[in-house]
Amino acid sequence: MIEGWQERKLGDVCDKVGEYYQPKSNGNNPYIGLEHIEPGCVTIKLYGLESEVTSSKTKFNSGQILYGKLRPYLDKAVIASFDGVCSTDIIVIDCNGKSINNFLIYLIHSNDFISYAKSTTSGVQHPRTSWNSLRNFNFLLPPLPEQSKIAYVLTTIQRAIEQQNKLIRTATELKKALMQKLFTEGIQGEKQKQTEIGWVPES
Repeated sequence: MIEGWQERKLGDVCDKVGEYYQPKSNGNNPYIGLEHIEPGCVTIKLYGLESEVTSSKTKFNSGQILYGKLRPYLDKAVIASFDGVCSTDIIVIDCNGKSINNFLIYLIHSNDFISYAKSTTSGVQHPRTSWNSLRNFNFLLPPLPEQSKIAYVLTTIQRAIEQQNKLIRTATELKKALMQKLFTEGIQGEKQKQTEIGWVPES
């Protein structure tokens, strides 16, 4: 065991939190469903509004962890950057002072945790895990200063990955647009003619 690191269960360092909430038809609280969480991503990029849903939801606060308990192999967990409401298929988790959420979010995305969560599911068509099962996950917890350093390094890498993915998406869209232009206009800027497959160079 690494010096200063201690064996802990997830339930020792954080708790399931969040109150049940009934959405209002004219409410404007941000709403997070599983469809809004990208697999493997730690930040929220999409959200809806509470006025778009009707069934009971769970309230969450900025800085808390939102974990998708349905099909845990999809690896859906983020840190909220605002207050809002979420699907009841999302567990709201918050540290109790022995750890920090910025560290725990990466633990939750680890292969060991995902494998453990998958082993605790019940249901065939819609396999779900539960907080009662997840809270027993064993792991090694570093001291708080080291947790902060680990979280900083992993966040820096995550941001670099997201920026790279953004550049790849931009380049892909540019390629599609360029292909469309070249296959319909050519490179000589020549006149066009209409055909059964659309406009093409006259030649």
